[in-house]
Amino acid sequence: MKRKLQDQSTRYSTLESLLGTATERLDIYVYVIDKCGAEVLRRIKESNKSLKIRLLISKDVLKEDIRGVLAELSRLGLEIRVAEKLHSKVYIIDGVWVVEGSANLTCRSLKENVENMSFEEDPRRVALSNFEKIWEVATPYTSTTFQ
Repeated sequence: MKRKLQDQSTRYSTLESLLGTATERLDIYVYVIDKCGAEVLRRIKESNKSLKIRLLISKDVLKEDIRGVLAELSRLGLEIRVAEKLHSKVYIIDGVWVVEGSANLTCRSLKENVENMSFEEDPRRVALSNFEKIWEVATPYTSTTFQ
């Protein structure tokens, strides 16, 4: 069953609630993340310290403010990689549930912009397969990798 997450007033809390249901793994690939998105991931990680979170972002957005956000997330134990020309916005919960659409993990995307997002079980695991392919060729992020 596919559900739309279009209501701007609740999109942020709904997405955080959905991502927070992950018990083993959370795989995310987005073009960009900001402090607001990092706060969502921090709360999720703190509520489940054994949760494995992997984050893929685009190399195109590696600016100083983003590097600080990534350093904070890295200290929390998130695995972060950077890929060329990444523009997808996909959130995979425990390898089974998929949230995808146009929203990055940013305040603006989650609270202000008109964005399209849907939530569904993906029995073909297409999104996970794509994530794994990109993850394998992406560069691991460290504070000294991209300066």
